[in-house]
Amino acid sequence: YVNEAYARMAGHDDGAALLGAHWSVLYAPDDARRLLATAMQALARDGHWQGESVGRRSDGSTFPQELTLSQLPTGGMVCVVRDVTERKAQEELLRSWSLRDELTGLYNRRGFLATARERLAATRESGAPSVLLYLDLDDFKEIN
Repeated sequence: YVNEAYARMAGHDDGAALLGAHWSVLYAPDDARRLLATAMQALARDGHWQGESVGRRSDGSTFPQELTLSQLPTGGMVCVVRDVTERKAQEELLRSWSLRDELTGLYNRRGFLATARERLAATRESGAPSVLLYLDLDDFKEIN
């Protein structure tokens, strides 16, 4: 059984379009493999699993979702899905605000340090030569 709310979330007119389809068609290929390796094993072992995944709509577009799986005593499974697109967008906005200056869009101190750490680590791993240029603009807060 597939309820109409999930069918619409997945881009179908009703749940009948999904009956008989393998569950993996509802996920991005990489995420379907990850779910098979982690969620389905946890479901078989513990009887439940909860986490995030990337759902795939009928038109091929993807969307972030929270997923809760529960094993039924009869051998079936209940899957509860919540589209978390709005929440993820808000999280990204907050992350951006924490790393960038709102006026200029340039990295603030936290953003600069985080990016510098990532790039320096990547440079160390690759062994390639690198240059780091850091500019400190005096009195920029007054301009801001």
